[in-house]
Amino acid sequence: MKENHKEIPIKFVISDNSPDRHRVDDEDVIRFGSLKHYFLYVTSPILISTHCQGYSPNMQLFTQLDRKRLVKLRGKRVLVDHCVRRGKASISPKGSWVDLMAVGIKKQYDAMVENTGFEEGVLRLIGLARFDNLYKNLGKPTKPWILFMPTWRIKHTDTTEKQFLDSEYYKQCMKLINNKKLHRFLEENGLKFVFYTHIEMQKFIHLFKTDSENVMILDAGSAVVEDLLIESRVMITDYSSVFFDFSYLEKPVIYFLFDNDENEAAKDSMWFEYEKDALGPDFNDAEKLVDYILTMDMSKPEELYSRRIAETFTLRDDKNCERNYEAILSLLK
Repeated sequence: MKENHKEIPIKFVISDNSPDRHRVDDEDVIRFGSLKHYFLYVTSPILISTHCQGYSPNMQLFTQLDRKRLVKLRGKRVLVDHCVRRGKASISPKGSWVDLMAVGIKKQYDAMVENTGFEEGVLRLIGLARFDNLYKNLGKPTKPWILFMPTWRIKHTDTTEKQFLDSEYYKQCMKLINNKKLHRFLEENGLKFVFYTHIEMQKFIHLFKTDSENVMILDAGSAVVEDLLIESRVMITDYSSVFFDFSYLEKPVIYFLFDNDENEAAKDSMWFEYEKDALGPDFNDAEKLVDYILTMDMSKPEELYSRRIAETFTLRDDKNCERNYEAILSLLK
């Protein structure tokens, strides 16, 4: 919007210590949690975020208040979602009120229309805005990187470091990044293994160690997620929805389904089923996963998964931002 619609006054809420602060012009910034932030939260005609109540001065507090319908705002609430959701109703009007939600793929859209109870017109199959940049980078030469990007765990929200060191999450990640067979393969083929865990797990990143110079352990301040997705050749994840972005780029994805109890517990509430929807092979054993890496074709997904990728992404163009913009503008009419 700043590039193509300068006539629209738009401000960006961000904290001073955010790793992305330098990417936003000072004139566009509202300091997170400031008095002006509170004022604009209540009075702005449009509120946009990648998370429900992400535009609020306190997401946890205002989410709870919103569930009790105690938040009264002037503006329309827009969710330009941060991910492709695999849940049938991971967001619904019972828990979070939105006036518009951008949906990235038809399978998610169909499941949410059937299961959430949102009024007609709230859910819009218009693509995620960030897909534009992915589309522009289709076929771009990659770096010789294997990207390992596991997601977070609710059960580790308040885990101490001592407890985390004894967790299956830590043990399985360490087992993979320190696999000697993998280390030899990286060395012999001029590859790098990049480990970048979810932002909610970054508080434990200093605990991960390796003696291989070909394994890169990155913290949140040293990399931009989108750049890692575009530049890497292969992705390994557990059940992070970021695999949708990587598959959009028509590159191979591998699922490492260790420590899978939270995912299994939510299985009945998901439209996504690994047996018929997965966009790559899955493993629950690090050794078997490494054996697969040693023999796979890193230049493209297997034929089965290429077909599924084509079926999953029915919107494939660089008009996602434009469709989001037009949908948001329609709320003011």
